[in-house]
Amino acid sequence: MSKKTLAAVALGSLTLLALGGTAIAKGGGHGGPFGGMHRIVEQLDLTPEQQELGMQLKEEAKADHEAQRESRSAAFDTIAAELALEQPDSAALHSLIDVQLASMSVMMHERLDGFLTLHATFSAEQRATLVDEMDQAKARKEQRMEEGGEGGRGQRGGQGGR
Repeated sequence: MSKKTLAAVALGSLTLLALGGTAIAKGGGHGGPFGGMHRIVEQLDLTPEQQELGMQLKEEAKADHEAQRESRSAAFDTIAAELALEQPDSAALHSLIDVQLASMSVMMHERLDGFLTLHATFSAEQRATLVDEMDQAKARKEQRMEEGGEGGRGQRGGQGGR
């Protein structure tokens, strides 16, 4: 699997895994990268115990997200410094990517384990609702893709259609 494919799979998986954390808390807006999962969770009618577990997972996910952001920022600085050189160190850059992917993999497995802990508390009705809501979300995304490309949300600032 190419690194680009792996990154795409990772991003999609993180969105799903956010269900176990970031999207659990009710209230607030529905925007951002996990807005759709937030709407799905609202349909599950979580018990107070499930909400408490979800809040714990949310806090863990926030901490992971911040650590990943800091790591990506440091990696970007390292890449920029290498690319400023006449002869960038290819091995160092490849190693940096490998470290970033390994870190993401560990985080994703931890988020998955947390989500599976929450999922184990779901009733049969909640699991059925989860699957139904995810199917509907997939259909909406596919519709947006047909209407306008990348998620149907237009193109990113001046980058044109890639």
